[in-house]
Amino acid sequence: TANQIYDRYHLPLIITENGLGQEDILTEEGTIHDDYRINYLETHIEQLELAIDDGVELFGYCPWSAIDLISTHEG
Repeated sequence: TANQIYDRYHLPLIITENGLGQEDILTEEGTIHDDYRINYLETHIEQLELAIDDGVELFGYCPWSAIDLISTHEG
């Protein structure tokens, strides 16, 4: 998709809000085992590396951006 967008608009890209929403389970030790999230992000980053190799100008990747947690309904 990064290649398609870049080929269409010919503008540098920044990817934002690419996280994975999933209910986390807290263990008795107080940790969260989220291998699924790590795998999800690794796969996306690998694909972005391939897009860069193809010539896509990518200048940023943020799984969550600065405004993702701001709710338009709650201020």
